[in-house]
Amino acid sequence: MTERTTAQMNDLTPEEEADFRRLDSIVRALPDSELASLIRRLGIRVDPQKRIDVPSQVARALVGSPDVREPSRLPPASQDLLHRVAEARGRLEVPSLPPGLDLLMAKGLLFARRATLPSGEEGFELVLPYAYLVQIPSWPTEDPRSLRALVAQAPFETMSAIASHYLGRPATPPIALALEAAWAVLNDANRLEQEIERLPLLEQRLLEAIEGMGGEVETTELLDLEREPMRLRSAKGVSTTRRGAGFALERRALLIPVHPNRHVVPTEVAAIVGAERRRELEERRASIRRDVIGEDHVPRRAQFARDPAALAMALVACARESQGEIKPHVGTPRSLILKLAQRLGRSPHAVSLVASLSRAIGLWEPTAASAATPPGSLSMAELSTQLFSAWLNGAAWDEARLEPELLRAAPDQRDPSPIRALREIILHGLVELGVEGWVPYQPFEQYVVEDPRLVGIERLLRRWAERVNAGEPLALAEIVRRIVLESLPILGVVDLGSESDTAMAAVSIDPETGQPRQQTEVGASTTVRLTPRGRALVASFVSAARTSPQVPAAPRSRSSSSTRDTSTVGEKSRFVETHVLRVGPGALVGNVLSLSMIAEVGRVEDTIDFVLSPAAVARAISAGAMSDEIRDRIEAICPLSDSLSQLLVQASVVIGKASLAACSAFLWVDDPEVRELLRTRRTTQDLFVEPSPPGGLLVVPGIDFERLVRRCRGLGVEIEITGEGMLRIATPARGITAMREGRSITPYPGVAIEPPSRSGTRPMPNKPPSDTRVQPARSRTPLPRQRG
Repeated sequence: MTERTTAQMNDLTPEEEADFRRLDSIVRALPDSELASLIRRLGIRVDPQKRIDVPSQVARALVGSPDVREPSRLPPASQDLLHRVAEARGRLEVPSLPPGLDLLMAKGLLFARRATLPSGEEGFELVLPYAYLVQIPSWPTEDPRSLRALVAQAPFETMSAIASHYLGRPATPPIALALEAAWAVLNDANRLEQEIERLPLLEQRLLEAIEGMGGEVETTELLDLEREPMRLRSAKGVSTTRRGAGFALERRALLIPVHPNRHVVPTEVAAIVGAERRRELEERRASIRRDVIGEDHVPRRAQFARDPAALAMALVACARESQGEIKPHVGTPRSLILKLAQRLGRSPHAVSLVASLSRAIGLWEPTAASAATPPGSLSMAELSTQLFSAWLNGAAWDEARLEPELLRAAPDQRDPSPIRALREIILHGLVELGVEGWVPYQPFEQYVVEDPRLVGIERLLRRWAERVNAGEPLALAEIVRRIVLESLPILGVVDLGSESDTAMAAVSIDPETGQPRQQTEVGASTTVRLTPRGRALVASFVSAARTSPQVPAAPRSRSSSSTRDTSTVGEKSRFVETHVLRVGPGALVGNVLSLSMIAEVGRVEDTIDFVLSPAAVARAISAGAMSDEIRDRIEAICPLSDSLSQLLVQASVVIGKASLAACSAFLWVDDPEVRELLRTRRTTQDLFVEPSPPGGLLVVPGIDFERLVRRCRGLGVEIEITGEGMLRIATPARGITAMREGRSITPYPGVAIEPPSRSGTRPMPNKPPSDTRVQPARSRTPLPRQRG
């Protein structure tokens, strides 16, 4: 895209910019040379006789690319980049061009233009057209109930109805291009809210009723809510009519059907529809909040939450040694979980949770070491936010399952549960009750379980368990306990407190399986507290926070022993010891991963330490790393210390030089006279590399071995090729000695070869006796017998 296009997009209104991000508009903005190159590269057939112009024909050809509907066909780097741009709603700003971009641009899937970053530096903006955005299948870190994910999996009839409604005319194939007008409205929160406000009263009441039941209903329940007397049955069961209020919501993409007979309200729509109900709920809970906040619940002992970003980086650094054990789309091996837990001193449950989330965001992929695109371009402080976002979406870790890691389930049983709604209720309750600090757990659990929304969530959990054959679902109180006392402390959101050590542990971990055993009773003195980090995360991600007042900062507690501030914002990367580097929250993830390849993992708490000992540097150099490369990786995070700088200078000292020569084989020659003969004779000297090391001769690349054997045999030197492909001289040394003494040699029985004459010509060998048959140097395949 040209600079002219950049200036145009900077001056566009949101509506005009949405129109410009359509695929045909982007193709039309390409320079003529780039457009011609794209047509030639992809082999697109352009018919000048058609009524539509060339850019429109190219857009129709591009939108049908199978790489969009099946990103697994792409390399991992390109696949990960495509997901990162889609997570950014189709626009991602990067300081430099990331790996994997060349292939996506060559296929016409992604477009780049120069842009000014928020920091004021020059960078690039990657643009994913709307026509591709509505086709990409859902990935692990995406909310499975988001509007984009639901539209991408919707049936063709639903997509056609949505496109026709927002176009104002019947949609024509390709539907992905027709959906661009609809996505321009659905992708804008303000325009989506205006669309909901314009609904008729009957449709508004139906949408509110479905959202109050958990945001998901079956077809029969939908027909009962809209009081539709007619029931149309098909092979899949009862189906909706095309005239009721349910279909009116469906064609506006406010209620999306999901195979086989479910209807789901997208997360963005539920946040707008349920805003008024959440305000009323907050007023009813004001009295409970006053009772809990009015007392002092500061515990004697506390277990402070740590930043999960440090643990995630340590897991990636340690797991690189066992990459062969990790398979894509399969759960992390339990043996590796136990090994990492013992090495880092953490519980297997914490290691399993952080490993699952870090794999979901692409932190274990080789492309994460690049600081050009997420997650490599994220800072260590932003990595915690990314891990929390992946957990909140519920597509990688699910406390409603007996086995929380989703990748351990069978592929046909990975249907996500409605756990996100329950998580938001819990986080909202922590914000409401934990403003003043510590909150008793038992009143908090009762506060969450008595929420009116839990009735619909419990119904959805039961139906989900039946759908995935998970058996009897866990009780809501059990799921709440898992979330509050297990997952949130590991994610650094909640601190745990108690009056005794026995009540601190809510679960016991099985050392063999790494999973929670039967849960023990939570003590009456168990308390929880929202950490400063957790307060910032909740304010950013809970959908109810957009209608709630800003959460104030937590005041300092009266007990100094249990009020450690876990925030590390402001610390910089530095050397705490001579060879120990402590990574600060401002360091980029890609630079830290590059450093972890040459350093040892040290202390892992709120921050992570890397040990750059002389032994570690020596191992990195022996593995092929250059001293300048090691220096650059360290200086990308922190300036070098004097002792480490001297160590790298010593490691870069040149003690000798060697030359690299290309060859196709090495001919072992034990006799130096035979070696000199082959090296100096005119018929063979062009077959060997000059100079060659003692003990043999290097064969020039591209030389045919049969030609080599024949040339050497002409000089009386026989070469044998062993079974391992080695070349070795088979002629005894006495032959050369005899030739130098002027005597005849007989390499074959009955054949005598005279020494060369003074004129340099070689005499013909004596004719062998009639009863002697000359054996060739290489056996040949006998000719077939002729019949008759």
